[in-house]
Amino acid sequence: MEINTQIIHELLKTKSDDGSFSGVVLVRQQCTNKVEYACGMADRGNAISNTPSTRFATASASKMLTSLAVAQLVEKRKLAFDMKIHECLGRQLGNISTDVTLHHLLTHSSGIPDYTDDRRKGDRESVWNNVPVYAVQSASDYLRLFVEKPMKFKPGERYLYCNSGYVLLGLAVEKATGMSFCDYVAENIFGPAGMTESGYFESDRLPPDTARGYIGKPGDWRTNVFSLVPKGGPDGGAYTTAKDLMRLWDALTGYKLLSEELTQKMLSPQIEDGNTGEWFYGYGLWANIQDGSTVKFSCIGEDPGVSVRLFVYPKHGVRIAVLSNLSETAAGLADQIQDLIFPAGTFKLGDPSTLLSCGAGGGSCGAAPTCGG
Repeated sequence: MEINTQIIHELLKTKSDDGSFSGVVLVRQQCTNKVEYACGMADRGNAISNTPSTRFATASASKMLTSLAVAQLVEKRKLAFDMKIHECLGRQLGNISTDVTLHHLLTHSSGIPDYTDDRRKGDRESVWNNVPVYAVQSASDYLRLFVEKPMKFKPGERYLYCNSGYVLLGLAVEKATGMSFCDYVAENIFGPAGMTESGYFESDRLPPDTARGYIGKPGDWRTNVFSLVPKGGPDGGAYTTAKDLMRLWDALTGYKLLSEELTQKMLSPQIEDGNTGEWFYGYGLWANIQDGSTVKFSCIGEDPGVSVRLFVYPKHGVRIAVLSNLSETAAGLADQIQDLIFPAGTFKLGDPSTLLSCGAGGGSCGAAPTCGG
């Protein structure tokens, strides 16, 4: 399959010219970068442009890092997928059911309340109306936002996306290792994967070549520094580059981070969308199942001033990475690029971020080819 790079570049130039996209796009086929494009501003105040090496925040796309950390500790027998979270932490957690396991948390099937539940519809920033963002300095600081709220349903009953679950997973990693979550990821994932440009950075101390997130509209932009916690953690917020995202996938599917058995478990569909039967959630990422096999993996992230998509097509050896420092811009662009690469109707469903009401299910998966480093 030959990718028509010209029409993709034409699309990206249009997005750049009209200001509707600011960020980086990387399209890879097998081990060759077919499209590498950067546009927009990384720092508007200092007139610094985005480049292919610019770091971007990833929001929930970095939940895959948390699931990787947990799986590594399962492999080392320091944790187990069927362990109860209160046993992992050695403490009770308010109204959180004592039946909630790490598997439930990984698959968003725990039924615990989400700390984002109180935000106004369509207003991602409103979650911090009652608790200032600067008061959340670590994963444990989130607990007061949700542990005393009632459970939503019995653990394992169904799927409901939940950021709080990944906060608890991060605390389990910290308890099992005696390390901060961010330090653990740096040492055991970023390092082995060769992700030299990635990290968890404080928003008021961003390193060079790092994009600031922007919200608002042309002529009235403001940074997202008051819209997000100062530093990301287990529920999301790592910074990375498009190339480092590719390195992460290479390391994962090349079994540099986990054994083949644990890698396949992580990539295998665990929870089925009750409406379509084609989108599933694995451990930290989505899988699109058609005719019994995985045709597409998706890592997605959305926050104010942050929009990220990593699409992987294992049967075709194609990956699309879109990282943006504007809100809600990566999804539509990634879908448009997909439609320019593959024939119409190849993929029946759009972005999985719209599919947030799921039941239980299963299936099989396949890993994408790796590029050896």
